[in-house]
Amino acid sequence: MRTQLAGVLLGLLGSLGTGLICGLPAWKVSAFVGSDIVTSQVFWEGLWMNCVIQSTGHAQCKAYDSVLALPRDLQASRALVCASLAVGALALALSVVGARCTSFLRHDWPTKNKVGLSAGAAFVAAGVLCVVPVSLSAHAIVAGFFDPLPSEERRGELGASIYVGWTSGALLIVGGALRGGRPSPRRFRALIAPFVQTRRAHVRKDQKEAGGREYAAVQGAPSGHAFGHGCGNAPSTLRPQARGDEGPELSFG
Repeated sequence: MRTQLAGVLLGLLGSLGTGLICGLPAWKVSAFVGSDIVTSQVFWEGLWMNCVIQSTGHAQCKAYDSVLALPRDLQASRALVCASLAVGALALALSVVGARCTSFLRHDWPTKNKVGLSAGAAFVAAGVLCVVPVSLSAHAIVAGFFDPLPSEERRGELGASIYVGWTSGALLIVGGALRGGRPSPRRFRALIAPFVQTRRAHVRKDQKEAGGREYAAVQGAPSGHAFGHGCGNAPSTLRPQARGDEGPELSFG
């Protein structure tokens, strides 16, 4: 029980972190390289907007003008992060239904256990959906930083959202593994009880059918064949002679 609660707590923290990186424009931070270093402005880029922070502390953010004009990795990251948030919310709902301390499905423990296992699998899927876009964006940022060819895109470094995204994905995966881990022996027996009863019913049915066929075979066979080659119940044709029927004795001499 404690392990499952810890898994739900880790999954909740991972979902909150995923929501944080979705809205925080800190995926890419401008890098100051070369001889001309301009520190009066710092550019932050996120999934939905980019921000300019002045040296005075004033910040100005602007949403992207066109979605189709964005890089492909950023478009994919948007979709995957949103999918991770949706799957994480579904996992939290399933965790509440499948929790042992709630009254949902209290009279149907096998179904309740299955719902709990589904919640763990959903947490793991949400973690994978969070780690993949973060890793793709990190690869694109690093590749652009070390690209020797000049480009219109500003060089940048990994922002705080990248590290928070990796941490959130790890929390979701670990939380899902704990939430959908091996149940206790008592709950495991309750989970497999319907399958065991069905199997026992089939075995008893097969045994009854086999016994009925053997009984029918014994009743339908000839009496002599039932005991081996007709010698068991066959009437004997050789009878011992009585003592008086031995006949006269023959004497010689």
